[in-house]
Amino acid sequence: MGQHSVRIPKLQQLEDQLLQTPASPDKLSALERLVGYYTYTDIEKATAHLGKMKALLSSNVSSEFHLAYHWYAGQLKNQLYQYQDSEEHYKNAVSIITEIGDVSQMSEIMLDRVGTLINLGDWKTTGEILDRIESYRDQLSEPRIEYRIKCRKGFLNLHLGNYPEALEDLFQAERLLDDLEDTPNLKDYYFLCLIQSGISTIYQKTGDLHKAVQASIKVVDLCETLGMKTRLSWHYLSVGNCFLALDRKDKAKLYFQKALESEDDLSKKARAGATANLGYLDLADQKYESALPLFEQAEKLYHQNASDDYHNFSVISNWKARLYAEQMKDDLALQHYEKALQSAQEGEDYQQLSNLCYEIAEFFADSEDFEKAYQYQLLHGEMEEKFREKQGKKQLLELEIKYKAEAQRKEAEMLKLESSRLALKALRAQMNPHFLHNCLNAIQRFITSEDSDTAARYLAKFSRLMRQSLEYSEEEIITLESEIEFLENYLDIFQKLRFEQFVFEIKIDPELEEDIVRIPTMIIQPYVENALEHGLRSRDNGKVTIEFIYMNEDQLKCVVHDNGIGRKAAALYKSTQSEKRNYRSMGTSITEERLKILNGDQDTQVSVETIDLQDESGNPLGTSVEILLPVRYFQKDLVTAS
Repeated sequence: MGQHSVRIPKLQQLEDQLLQTPASPDKLSALERLVGYYTYTDIEKATAHLGKMKALLSSNVSSEFHLAYHWYAGQLKNQLYQYQDSEEHYKNAVSIITEIGDVSQMSEIMLDRVGTLINLGDWKTTGEILDRIESYRDQLSEPRIEYRIKCRKGFLNLHLGNYPEALEDLFQAERLLDDLEDTPNLKDYYFLCLIQSGISTIYQKTGDLHKAVQASIKVVDLCETLGMKTRLSWHYLSVGNCFLALDRKDKAKLYFQKALESEDDLSKKARAGATANLGYLDLADQKYESALPLFEQAEKLYHQNASDDYHNFSVISNWKARLYAEQMKDDLALQHYEKALQSAQEGEDYQQLSNLCYEIAEFFADSEDFEKAYQYQLLHGEMEEKFREKQGKKQLLELEIKYKAEAQRKEAEMLKLESSRLALKALRAQMNPHFLHNCLNAIQRFITSEDSDTAARYLAKFSRLMRQSLEYSEEEIITLESEIEFLENYLDIFQKLRFEQFVFEIKIDPELEEDIVRIPTMIIQPYVENALEHGLRSRDNGKVTIEFIYMNEDQLKCVVHDNGIGRKAAALYKSTQSEKRNYRSMGTSITEERLKILNGDQDTQVSVETIDLQDESGNPLGTSVEILLPVRYFQKDLVTAS
């Protein structure tokens, strides 16, 4: 994505448009674009413009503007950490887009909604929505959808503790984003920040702190370069935490200070975390006079953000207790240890309780109150056991969620596979009326010309061909031997009933065992028909060669070659024939649909390449169609002696 170039709307021109035009639709259009930009760069302007947009909405305004309002409101509320409000707006947006019926927009809205659902911890709905979006893949033309799906899946896996899968998803999202052909927009860079932030979090959780800090610095560099300030405090805090874990205190302090100075990110929790960590650094340097007011300010910010943030309340009280203990103010130290214990108990934070009991035991041991030191040491053991028990339950819950998600995924795959099989069966069945129409027309000529013997003979051949067609339409794969027999019958009938000025030849690689090798049924015949109808129809002494070539254990190649007039001349001839002008081979179009379905199966990949053959002067020598087919093997019954 180069030097972070980005498409930026003409902001001043849009701002001027708001002042100059009284027309509601024009104002709404300008506001829509401004809110979309300011959501990531200036939270106050975004909020103000969204309020203006809401004021202009009325019942007679186009539903597209109502959609835009709720969509942007959902994004903005998410940026403001107001996740419940964000979810309500997304629900309204989904309701509107469902009536309009735009699948691409629906997918984009739902992917944005997933970000809010992840922040709300609703893993079940998140997984369901991602599965739903993936089911729309064939109907989506927007290339950005793919990397956003991978990004959201990465975060879902991260929160479920599936770190290897999460990292792979996020790396894939980064590659797909980097491969975008057009200039990235601000939202693309927002997602790039998400991706790098997720990668950093995974590295922090897995202990690779150097890689974690590299990813976090990429995020802040990107945000600073493009003016994306709405989540900047969090990103600075993340970098500072990485440096703190690496014991690089000067660097940590620098980024914690930046988190406090970041004006547009309104997160009190991010500022509280940065303030508390600055206090911790001063405590480590025995700067008690500056550490204490920082702890007081952090505690105030945590309370303003949420009244039930028991873990952080406990941590702050614990650090204040240490500060007083180091100053030999034991009574104050004990008061804050008790306060830290109370907060941890309210939050059922057994790991924090375990750590606190151990620290308090040491405090009493240093005071030579060995009885209390022993009591807290016992409590430390009890809390440690409760923590392990809670972790076990959490892991069981995570495993249950993973199991259910995997079961749902497999069920969806089975339903998709069954749907594909039914679709393939329906498409194969459509071949029968196609054969029927082509061949019965020819037999009718013999009947009307009173050549009853020939008509009877080829009616019998045609009957056999129809029986094969009906039988094979029920099968997904058949032996190569059966496919060749079917093609021979088809070519023979076509030669005698349609026109006789061509010969055909079928070649088989000696490495292929016709009675064991199995391939997808009725893929080849439509391409043979194309060669006959278009390549050889207006040519004397035509020839069609079908060659089956062994490629490897899993694949064979079928080459359908004709010495016809070539595709350009065939198209020109077709355009001069009024009855053929709008004709397109039904068999070929059906086969193309079948190939799409077959290629949706990871174990079944089919490719078709058409090559125009020419001499040195560019004159056409015919057409060659190369079909790469997957191979299955049929194990012959073994006869054993009794």
